[in-house]
Amino acid sequence: RRCRAVRRPNDEMNAWRKPRIVVFAHLCNADFVTGAEKLTAFMLRELAASYECVLAVPSEGRIAADAREDGFRTAVLPMSLAPSFYLGLPNWRQELRDGMAGEPFRQLVRWLASEEPAAVLVATCVHPLPAVAARALGIPVVWAVMETMQETAHTAEIAGFIAAHADRIAGISESALAPFRSPDMRAKAVLLPPSWDEREMRPEEWPIHRDSVRRMLGVDGGQPLVGFVASSIYANKGFHHFMQATLAAAARHPEARFLIAGNPVDQQHFDAGLGMAREAGMLDRYRWIRYESRIERIYPALDILVVPSLVPEGFGLTALEGMLFGKPVVSYASGGLAEIHAATGNAERAVPPGDAAALAAALIPLLDTP
Repeated sequence: RRCRAVRRPNDEMNAWRKPRIVVFAHLCNADFVTGAEKLTAFMLRELAASYECVLAVPSEGRIAADAREDGFRTAVLPMSLAPSFYLGLPNWRQELRDGMAGEPFRQLVRWLASEEPAAVLVATCVHPLPAVAARALGIPVVWAVMETMQETAHTAEIAGFIAAHADRIAGISESALAPFRSPDMRAKAVLLPPSWDEREMRPEEWPIHRDSVRRMLGVDGGQPLVGFVASSIYANKGFHHFMQATLAAAARHPEARFLIAGNPVDQQHFDAGLGMAREAGMLDRYRWIRYESRIERIYPALDILVVPSLVPEGFGLTALEGMLFGKPVVSYASGGLAEIHAATGNAERAVPPGDAAALAAALIPLLDTP
C-alpha cells in the first residue's frame, strides 16, 4: 500500500502534519565524515522544511549525533551494503540475496512498516536493502545516486534493478546518472547537484581561522599554502600525484608551503608519499593535520586546493567546498570533477586524470601570479 500524510487531531485543533520521510544513510563514521555523508546530512536538513524527517543509520557516528543535536529523530538499523553495485561485479544478485536473508533485513522491514513514512530517501548506489524493503511495503522511493558506477558488463542490469526499485533517481552529476540514460529509465532520473547553506560556512569567521591555522602550521602571510583535503587518504584519492605535482611546484617556488589534511587509511601508502618529499630534501615544506570536521577552519588558510582523484567522482564535493571558500581549484577531470570545472568557467584547471605533470602545469601558473 502507499503511505500518505494523515490528518490527526491534537489537543487544540486539527492540523495537517508534515508527511514523514525516512532518510537512509549508508555510512555513519565515528571519527570523520565522508562527502556522501555530508550530502546526506545536508539533504536531511533541506527536507525538514517540508517533511518530518527521520535519519536511519547503520551505526552510531558523527552525522547521527549532529542530527539529534539539530532535533531530528534517528534510528540505528545495522544492515549490509552491496559494494558490487558500485563495482559492477557479477555477484551483485547474490550479495543482495545474502543481505535480505538475515535478521537485520527483517528488522528493517518491521521498523519501516511501523514508521509508515510517505517516502524514503536512499543514499548511494551501494545501499539497496532500504529500497527493497520500501518497495515491498508500497512506500515511494527516491534513490540518490552519489557515485559514478564503474562500467562493466553488469552495470546495465544493476542500473535496471535500481530503476525498478525507485520512483525517482536523483543523480548528483551527469557522470553519476550515466547508467540511467536509457529511454525506459530516463523519465525517473533527475539531476540534483550538491548545494550548500552559506550561513553554515560562517564566512564572518574566515579571517580569524586563516590567521589561527596558519600560525599553528608555521606559515606566514607571504607564503602561499597549497592544500590536499580528504576525509580518508588512500591511493584512489591521488595523494602520490599531489606529492609529485607539488614537488615540481616547490622546486620553482621555494616560498610555497603545502598542507595535507586527512586520515591515512593505508599508512604505508601515506609514508611513501611523504618519503618523496624527504628524498627531495623538501619535507620541511609540508604540513599534515588529521581530518577536521569544521571545514570553515581549514579552507580559509589555503590559497590553492588540489583534488587529484584517480577514479571518476560522483561529484567531487571537496572541489565544490574549495570554490565556496573562494580558492582556485586544480583537479583531475575525473567524473563529476570535470563538470564542476566546466560549470564554473574553470575547465583549464581540470587536467587529464593520472597526469601529474599536467597537474603541476596547472598549479605553477597560480603560484607565478599570486
